[in-house]
Amino acid sequence: MTSEFTSRVNEPLFSICIPAYKGENFIRIAIDSIVRQTCKDWELVIVDDASPDRTWEVLQEYKNHNQIHLFRNEKNLGQGANFNRCLAHAQGKWAIVLAGDDSLVPHALETILSTTNDRSDIILWISAHLCLGNKTNPTIPPIFSQVKEFESNEFTETLYLHGGMFGEVSNFAFRRDRYVETCTHGFPETTSHMDADFWMRLMRSNPTARVIFWPEPLVHILIHEESRSSLDERSGKHIVEIFNSTEISLSIGWSRPVLLRQLVRMLWVNLKFFPVLPRGEKFRSLQTVRLIGREILRS
Repeated sequence: MTSEFTSRVNEPLFSICIPAYKGENFIRIAIDSIVRQTCKDWELVIVDDASPDRTWEVLQEYKNHNQIHLFRNEKNLGQGANFNRCLAHAQGKWAIVLAGDDSLVPHALETILSTTNDRSDIILWISAHLCLGNKTNPTIPPIFSQVKEFESNEFTETLYLHGGMFGEVSNFAFRRDRYVETCTHGFPETTSHMDADFWMRLMRSNPTARVIFWPEPLVHILIHEESRSSLDERSGKHIVEIFNSTEISLSIGWSRPVLLRQLVRMLWVNLKFFPVLPRGEKFRSLQTVRLIGREILRS
């Protein structure tokens, strides 16, 4: 086990971070998808969050690969904290947090590089994705059919209105150097859908930056019984959590029409999922509706 953060001589262009937990059955697929990348300027940082299964044993198969760096937490930190631990070890210009059961197509990194190499203003890059193992919905139509470029505020508004339509955390590549320079903290550690909160904070800290959406599916999201996507899908919790990011969203100062649309969406979410939410989440959802209503009256 490596407990201290390391400094590597040559900083890579891409840091692929895998926060691993109970991944013995799928993590080889994720790792091998990085090894097969046509762009070779990468490092792979994997932090095993004290998995009770054979995850750490499987990872030892890659311990001699000079671009793969393995770490293991002495005790389970939880998803958000392990995301942040991965980022603390990363040294690349760009970072991707790849779920341990997801994978990238071979030309994914090359595509990101070709569209951002001469653009210092782009700090967030999102691709469409393909779901595997989901018999009811094997393909998720991209939210946009063509390449789309966003200004910072336009993106946060779109993210808030469309929720999970952009996909999972694995869909996003971001400028790690800009994150280190401008963000005071990383992924929240108290919610399972901390990624939407993180993207909003990153863009809010970089108001002149831009975002690229790429409609070609460069990420394969594996849906299985124990995956985060599958568990959240069954509970409806993922939708409620995205809409509960009021600390950020309501402080941006959006227009009255946007707030009205969001109030309608939030009321629908409450009606649909309120019965299955834990008591604390029910209170948060009602509080969110109240806060949106207050912002509408002020606007």
